[in-house]
Amino acid sequence: HAQATINPGGNPNDTRIVERLTGTGLDITNPMLEQGNRNTQIATFTNGIAGAGFDIDDGVLFSTGNAVDDLTTRNVRAVTSVSPTNTGTDPNLIAINPSAAFNTVAYSFDITLAPEVTGMRIVFQFGSEEYPDYVGSVFNDIFGFFVSGPGIGNGTTPKNFALLPSNNDVIAVN
Repeated sequence: HAQATINPGGNPNDTRIVERLTGTGLDITNPMLEQGNRNTQIATFTNGIAGAGFDIDDGVLFSTGNAVDDLTTRNVRAVTSVSPTNTGTDPNLIAINPSAAFNTVAYSFDITLAPEVTGMRIVFQFGSEEYPDYVGSVFNDIFGFFVSGPGIGNGTTPKNFALLPSNNDVIAVN
C-alpha cells in the first residue's frame, strides 16, 4: 500500500483545510479552531483509502490524540492514545455528553449555498483511539456535527447530525 500524504497542523484559514471541506455550490467562510491544538490534533490528508485504510480518500482529520500518528500507525500499537494535554469543552458536545471535557477539537465555519443548491451531503468517518482498548471504561470519544441556520430546528440552536442511523444515538465509543 502507498502511504497517505499528510500535512499536519495549519491555521484555521489554511486553504488545505477549507478545500477539503468545500464542494461545488457552497462557499466556506469564517473558519475557526475554537478548541484544540492545531499542531497535533489536525491534519489534512490525501490517498486515505490505500494509504490509511479509510473509506475517504482525502479530507481533514480532527483527532483527540495525535493526527499524524492516527494516520500513520492506525491499529499498529495496542494503545495509541497520545494525549495533546488539551482540557477544554465545547458547549455543543457537553450538551450530548457532560463528560466530553478532554482533548476536544471544535472547528467551526459558515457555509453559504449557491442559489441553485437546495441541500448538501456531508461525508465523515468516525474512528477512535479509545477503541477497542478503553471500551466500557470511563474514557469515551464522541463525535458531533452541529448545524444551525434557516430551516434547521429553530434556526439558531445547533442540531447534531452525527447520529447512528440504526437508533439515532450519538456517535461514541461506548
